Amino acid sequence: MQYPSYDEIEDWAMRCPERAYTFLDAWSEYGTLNHDRMKRIFITMRVYPHDDDRCAQRVREIGEDINRMGGLQAMQGCYYVFIAAIRIMLEKVQKTEKVMEDLHSIIYNLNCLWDGVGGWRN
Repeated sequence: MQYPSYDEIEDWAMRCPERAYTFLDAWSEYGTLNHDRMKRIFITMRVYPHDDDRCAQRVREIGEDINRMGGLQAMQGCYYVFIAAIRIMLEKVQKTEKVMEDLHSIIYNLNCLWDGVGGWRN
C-alpha cells in the first residue's frame, strides 16, 4: 500500500464541495513539507511495530517538528489529512479484515504516540 501523493489528496478533497469546505482548515496546515513528514510516519509505522522504540522515536520527532512549526493546530490538521490519506488508500484496495485492522491500528497508534507532544492529548 502506497501513501497517496499530495495532488491525489487535494483532488480527493475537491471532488466533493461539502468535503472541500470542511477539509479546508486541515488542508491549510498540511502543505508539501508536512505531506512528506506524514508520509514518513506512514512508512515508519508500516515497517516497525508501534511498540518498537525506533517507531515511537521517529513518529514523536516528526510530531515535535510539526508542533514547532505550527503548534497543536498544525498537528491536528496533519492528523485529519492523514486520515483522509488512509481513506484514499482504502478506495484503491480490497478491504480485507487485515487491511482494515492495519490501517485502523496506524491511525490509533499515531494518536497514542503523539500523546504529550505539544498540546496533543490522547
